[in-house]
Amino acid sequence: MDHPAALHRIQVGVPATVEHSSEAGPETAKWVAETTQNFITFVDALKLRMRAKDQLYPVLQELVTSCARFKGSKDWEGQSKMVGWCVGVLLAVYWTSS
Repeated sequence: MDHPAALHRIQVGVPATVEHSSEAGPETAKWVAETTQNFITFVDALKLRMRAKDQLYPVLQELVTSCARFKGSKDWEGQSKMVGWCVGVLLAVYWTSS
């Protein structure tokens, strides 16, 4: 069996979270937790069948903002999709309120 990541973990002697935490900076763990929380909140809102734009937009906006904090987030294809959803919801709210 070939498991280079497991072999590296044994050679380094510390968990990956400890090894990579110094590279990412002290705020990264907090950002990961907040982003995870925002993602779960958004998914829960969809599961609760929240469909009103004024209910979903703030939750989606928080998720997009928290994802944008990470270095290289602009290269992630999901980021542009989420921003597109925000713009779509915002435009829909604007057109229905006019």
